[in-house]
This record gives sequence, C-alpha cells and structure tokens, in this order.
Amino acid sequence: MRVIISGGTGSVGVPLSNELATAGHEVIVLSRNPANAPATLHDAVEVTRWDAKSGDGWYDKIDADTAIVNLAGKNPANWRWTTSHKQQVLDSRLNAAQAVIDAIQRADEKPSVLLQASAVGYYGNTGQSETYESAPAGDTWRAAVCIEWEHALKPVEAMGIRVAYLRIGIVLDTKAGALPPFILAGHMLGRQLGTGTQWIPWIHNDDVSGSIHYLMENDTLSGFFNLTAPNPAQNREFLKTLTGVISRPSIFPVPAFALKIAMGEMSKTVLDSQRILPQALLDGGYPFRFPTLEPALRDLL
Repeated sequence: MRVIISGGTGSVGVPLSNELATAGHEVIVLSRNPANAPATLHDAVEVTRWDAKSGDGWYDKIDADTAIVNLAGKNPANWRWTTSHKQQVLDSRLNAAQAVIDAIQRADEKPSVLLQASAVGYYGNTGQSETYESAPAGDTWRAAVCIEWEHALKPVEAMGIRVAYLRIGIVLDTKAGALPPFILAGHMLGRQLGTGTQWIPWIHNDDVSGSIHYLMENDTLSGFFNLTAPNPAQNREFLKTLTGVISRPSIFPVPAFALKIAMGEMSKTVLDSQRILPQALLDGGYPFRFPTLEPALRDLL
C-alpha cells in the first residue's frame, strides 16, 4: 500500500514509518520542514512538504490503495499548561484534521483507510476501574481535546471510508515521552509518585507501530481502539520493575503535593489513574509483542 503519514517525523511516526517501509509499503511522510527530517528515517521513505492545515502539496498522492495515518499535533507536554499552550495543542489537531479532510475531498480517488490518532486522555481519571473502548469520556481538559479531535474526523466516515481511531496510551520510548522522566526517578531511588496506586496505561513503542500496521492491513477492523498493553501497571509497580531492570533500589516516595507544585496542572498526567485495556485490539486478533512490563523495559533499557 501507499501510506501517507502526518506527524511521521515524531517519536511515534519514525518507528512506524520505518516498520512500514521495511515491510515493503510505499511510505510518504508529511513534514513542514522536509530538510529537517530525522536521519533515522528509512532510506525508502519519501518526505513531502505540507502546511499542516490543507491538502496542498499532497492530495494528488492519494489513490484507492492509500492509507492515511494522521499523527499530527503539538506535544501537550509543557512546563505549564497555560491557556495559550492549551489552545495551540487543540488548534494543531483540528488544523491537521481539516488538512486530511481537504486532501481527501480534492483527491481523484478516496483512500482505503484513515488511522486517526487520539489518546487515552479521552477517558479522564478512571480510578481503579477497568476501562474499555465503550467507556464514556472524562471531564478533564485532555478529555475535551480528544473529544474534539475525534469528532473533527467524522466527515471522513460520512464519505464511506474506513476509520480507526487510535487512543494511544503512555508510549515507552527511551528518547521521548514519559519513560525518560521515570528513568530519572528510578536513578534518584524513587519508589512511587503520589500514592503509587494509580494505573499507568503503558505501551511499548514497537506495539504502537505494530498495532497501527495491523489495523491498516485488516480491512474488517474499524472504530475505536485503545493502544495500550493488556497488562497496565500501577505506578508503584512500574517504578519497582524499572529500578529492578536498571539495578537501583527504590526507596523514596515523591508526594503528590510536590508534583503539583513542580508541574502544576500537568501533574495530572502522572497522578491520575487510568486502568485502560485494549479489548478491541485483542478481539481483533492483534498479537502483542510486549504484553507485560518487565520484558518491555528490559528491551528498551
């Protein structure tokens, strides 16, 4: 297939692009600055300029054997979640959604599938309850962003195109995301953050790429999919496993109030509990490469 990936130069997009190119697919990555595309991209990957808000420059690359993977959006991680930062996060996602719709409308043929990024932030703080794709949305800012993000792509479904919404969990990657701060906490002998009972909906980056690849190639699968490992871990268990892998003791707890002072509203990302399960992926037959935490961390570290 031809696969067009927006956000393909990011921490999820690069390994996905490389996996698909290695598997023999034609991969086109959209970037606002093609000259700055990572050197780690597979040599067969084509990098094409886009403006992240329209189909200009790439709509004519869409045909009936095309998959579009829309990962584009500003990283919500920031020292402070200011009103301006929040608006930029939302606008970047809605603009990218409009670009996808515009490109599809202008193309001579419709693509076979759209794989649209979202996040487990959709569910808000779910406490200790097991949470599946059928669960309602939460009432947090992150949930509100995910609701608008997903809703913005509904016109694609109305065109009769298969759509899979990817509610991505906490991606484990040594170069970006949540894992480097956890590694730092482990080296500082951290035992837990907050109460330590909050659930982390982790997933190895290889399984993010693998599940998107799987959904792309299985044309009977559509709707909402939690991209999380089938065995989420509580915060205390996560740090205990991590410190064991890096051969450090886990001694000191980090109290919730300290995280709130240091991180402000963003502390919710580590203090909220989300026991998210990937039921739709499991029902669809996806074989997880790293279903449990310790082998995932050993592979990465």
